[in-house]
Amino acid sequence: MNTPRIAVLVSGGGRSLENLSELIQAGQLNVEIGLVISDRNGAKALERATRLGIDSVVIARCDYDSHRDYSSAVFGAIEAS
Repeated sequence: MNTPRIAVLVSGGGRSLENLSELIQAGQLNVEIGLVISDRNGAKALERATRLGIDSVVIARCDYDSHRDYSSAVFGAIEAS
């Protein structure tokens, strides 16, 4: 069976990302984190993603005119990963 791939949306320190990674490593969660998406440059979670070897991208809400455009960018990044 293929392991499901997920994206994790973050905006802060990334403790939840770290917790997910620990559960995966311990075999308690059968997923692969394929992408981390942050809405802020400089979020500590991006550093955690790099340390964990997980691809990451910043998609700032302020760069889009509407929620629809922002959501399209987020889902586009997920689909491309």
